[in-house]
Amino acid sequence: GYTALHKCIINEGYNKTLEVLCASGQIDLEAPIDNFIIWVPSGIRTPVGWALEHSNIVGAKILIEHGA
Repeated sequence: GYTALHKCIINEGYNKTLEVLCASGQIDLEAPIDNFIIWVPSGIRTPVGWALEHSNIVGAKILIEHGA
């Protein structure tokens, strides 16, 4: 499903919120994102992959630093 984590990773404007979410330890950093949310039929994506796909390099780095 689509979560606050997924909202944060597609928009660099939410990287501070992403940092807080990751630091909380209360989110699944590997939560998959299904095709029907993204319009391109390319399988299930991870948050890091989706951040990179949306050019959020800083967001991807934040996720990796927190163990994604």
